[in-house]
Amino acid sequence: MVKKGKQTKRESIQPTNSKDLYEVIEVFPYKRMDGDYLVTKNDTYEAIYKVETKNIYDLSLAERYQVMDSLTNLCRLYVEDLCILSMMFPSSTEVNQNYWREQFIQAQEQMNLERMEAAKNQVNVQMWVEKQLANHEFYIFVYGNNKTELIENGKRLIRNSSSDLAIKAVKADHVEKILFKLFNPNTEV
Repeated sequence: MVKKGKQTKRESIQPTNSKDLYEVIEVFPYKRMDGDYLVTKNDTYEAIYKVETKNIYDLSLAERYQVMDSLTNLCRLYVEDLCILSMMFPSSTEVNQNYWREQFIQAQEQMNLERMEAAKNQVNVQMWVEKQLANHEFYIFVYGNNKTELIENGKRLIRNSSSDLAIKAVKADHVEKILFKLFNPNTEV
């Protein structure tokens, strides 16, 4: 019991021995990429599939239950191991910004001040969204002992999922971004 007026001595953090420190290459679980697939240190394969995100607040109650039931059914039907990963990525509004910049240029050529102001406001809104908001994305990791088993497991995952989940394979360049974000959570992508 600690008495008032007396301060307890804090334990100082002892420096770790250099033998306790590991290099990143030793901790990182992947050896290489084989196309869109990951090869682990144990020579097993992993693939990443993206679940199309939906704004559940815009759905009716029946539609919400339908999406939840779709995930439940997938977990019942797909008997192999899988991992569901939820990550926050910065939102990208580059396509929308380019569209509104083109609209601004067209309005400027036509000397339409109202359209110019509206397009300028839309560009500002898109820039604010990109800076302030993030996308919540969901990924499913599928495993296989070899490449053919992994491909079969991926086909089975997509076949057992419903159209509500809209599961799609992730390409190699996006796999790298996911792994970078996963192993560097405080770094901007």
